Amino acid sequence: MSNQSVLQEMADRAAVELARVAVARPALSARCERAEGILANHAVSPRRRLIRAQLRGGELVCYLVLGSGGAVYRVEAKGSWHCSCPDHHGRHRRHGSSRACKHGLACWALWRAAVGAPVSAVEVQRAEREHAKRERAA
Repeated sequence: MSNQSVLQEMADRAAVELARVAVARPALSARCERAEGILANHAVSPRRRLIRAQLRGGELVCYLVLGSGGAVYRVEAKGSWHCSCPDHHGRHRRHGSSRACKHGLACWALWRAAVGAPVSAVEVQRAEREHAKRERAA
């Protein structure tokens, strides 16, 4: 399996995770779509290094994500998935709002895809239907 197909497989699995989140939490739908865009661009152009994993002692510490404006944001791996972007910190201050930003969602979904989180056939089909609806609407 080529490196490109591995990246595409990871992006596809991550897209299923994001679609599942968007269905469960409709308020996150737009951010999930933007996160899916980050992952799709990373899979197509890995040399741009949109997402990089930082390891310490063989353990995942964080992800570094190249933002749309050129800044690099740090997303803490696992646990809280805090991101250093202004959107994450602005959402943190608003009551009743999810703190999830597109960078954090992209990294979380990529992590879920990488660890091989089980995805049922029903979830895959639901995610494919939702994705097809979004493409038709666009």
